[in-house]
Amino acid sequence: MIGIIDVGGANRAVFADGVFDSLLDNDIILDYCIGVSAGAANCASYIAGQRGRNLEFYTNYNFSSHSIGLLAWLKTGGSFIDLDYIYGTLSNHDGKSPLDYDAMMRSPTVFKIVATDSETAEPVYFDKTVMRQDDYRAVCASSCDPEACKPYPYNGRTYFDGYVSDPLPVERALKDGCDRLIVILTLPKTHMRSSRSFEKRAQKLRKYPTISAKLAEGAELYNKALARCLKLEEQGRALILFPEYNQLHPLDKDKKKIELLYQEGYENGKRVREFLSRGI
Repeated sequence: MIGIIDVGGANRAVFADGVFDSLLDNDIILDYCIGVSAGAANCASYIAGQRGRNLEFYTNYNFSSHSIGLLAWLKTGGSFIDLDYIYGTLSNHDGKSPLDYDAMMRSPTVFKIVATDSETAEPVYFDKTVMRQDDYRAVCASSCDPEACKPYPYNGRTYFDGYVSDPLPVERALKDGCDRLIVILTLPKTHMRSSRSFEKRAQKLRKYPTISAKLAEGAELYNKALARCLKLEEQGRALILFPEYNQLHPLDKDKKKIELLYQEGYENGKRVREFLSRGI
């Protein structure tokens, strides 16, 4: 089974969106997708065959005051990102950019969504069978950044962003049966995360002690997973795609930078066919 991992990264995930659109333009449908946060949204559009859909979010809807900012905070009662607006109002069948739910469900591609249980700080892996028409709360749960949002309620539990507990879910993909992987990063594959940066971010989340403790381990979790990916690449079992130099901040609103990063991802996506043709 050949899988693809999208680590997300807010607007930086437009690089992966470019990869997915390149795959669709070349009729490449993979067996398995696993996405974290914005990566889950990218995967959903790819599996549904909706080329170009997510780019509209990165270049337009994500800049709306309804999506991010003070208005979102007032509407949600404490979250600076209105996830229900992004993955509900806009994405529902009668929204401005509906997700083709039927096409997503017909696709044979396995789809996993990574979220973090807000109480245990352990990763939870939803699959597409939990979703219903106009009910994409699993993606909301995966995208609920604890530094910007209150915990997201879903089916009797509350969740935070998948990056807290499993920022690069390579082990899950292997456990689910993937033999070969395409791994999409937001930063160069030589870039190891800084423990100090994650520890500083964790200190801001003391009202969520288990989440704070897990986030403090974020660099270690990511770096260990990245090392595993690099080893798989050496073995010919992985293709790691990444931007050469990403100047885009996760919430950057510079459309030119966003479009350039998308195009870089699109060009990187052309490498996938050659990787698939090599075998192991």
